[in-house]
Amino acid sequence: MKIKRLEITQGFDETGEREEFTWDMFPLVDSTETAHLDDQGLPKAGTQISEGMIVVGKWGKAKGYDERGLPTSIELHGLPRAELIARFGHYWKVTSVRADASMVGVVVSAKLEPNGEGFQAIVEIQRLE
Repeated sequence: MKIKRLEITQGFDETGEREEFTWDMFPLVDSTETAHLDDQGLPKAGTQISEGMIVVGKWGKAKGYDERGLPTSIELHGLPRAELIARFGHYWKVTSVRADASMVGVVVSAKLEPNGEGFQAIVEIQRLE
């Protein structure tokens, strides 16, 4: 069996801050697409990865980010997701890594390691042959 090792570096967003590894990219990404990720945006061991799935979840602020214009709790919980995206989606940019055909398999391990000033996600996938 062949192991595919992914090394995903934490980059910088459009505002110059570090991207965030996370499962929570709402409203831009539906929570059904991130249920297999842990709090750090990494897939849980044993997860079956198929083409198109998010393998590492990360996002950052977009150039137009304005903390004063963020949705309120009432808006987050009361507005339809499509409206949230239309009104507030331009504040963030999703930079998650999605699986291609070479990443199909079962997650053996996933961890974050320090990498200079930031972090690097390391995911090992046992390829299905």
